[in-house]
Amino acid sequence: MIDSITTLYTAMEQSKQQTEVSTAVLAKSIDTVEQAGENLQGLIQTAGASASQAFTDPLVGQHINVTA
Repeated sequence: MIDSITTLYTAMEQSKQQTEVSTAVLAKSIDTVEQAGENLQGLIQTAGASASQAFTDPLVGQHINVTA
């Protein structure tokens, strides 16, 4: 009986530790995604603030106006 209780307790502790690790990994993943989103938002804002650029396509001679 004591062995089964000890085994159960050990399994519960291991499960608790695994849950804590999984939670920490998930939190880090969320932070990483949030940072990537902020970086992308900044990039989009910077691109939107830049003026349009015009160039001529050398292959077809077509004048192209590129707006971010």
